[in-house]
Amino acid sequence: LKTPNTLERKMYKGVIKDLFKLIVILIID
Repeated sequence: LKTPNTLERKMYKGVIKDLFKLIVILIID
């Protein structure tokens, strides 16, 4: 049960990083 949860957390963190990068790029532009 813990393994899928960990994978979901990793994917969630990756999505947050991608969104953060997009937001920063939009703000800079």
